[in-house]
Amino acid sequence: MTVRAIVNMMSNKVAKAAGWGAREIRVEKQAASVEDIFRAVTLADGTTNLFDLVSDGDGLKPAYVLYVGGEMLRGSCNWQRSIVDSEQIHVIDWPMTDS
Repeated sequence: MTVRAIVNMMSNKVAKAAGWGAREIRVEKQAASVEDIFRAVTLADGTTNLFDLVSDGDGLKPAYVLYVGGEMLRGSCNWQRSIVDSEQIHVIDWPMTDS
């Protein structure tokens, strides 16, 4: 089974790190978590993944916010939160500023 997530990089810093703005990410698992999806995203440098960029281990680094399933996540978060197939995840620099 494949779980797909649509990952949107919503601001300049994170989009530049990824090298793209939006992409479908596939994880070959019966069920996938936010962490699984983020570990599957290799950034533009070819070695770092999205989880390493935005996570401080327990939650999000202060420089980022996520929107998952319409819920805004900052600080401590559940990286094992299940992702529904084709769910959208928005990764945003914090605080948000106009580019």
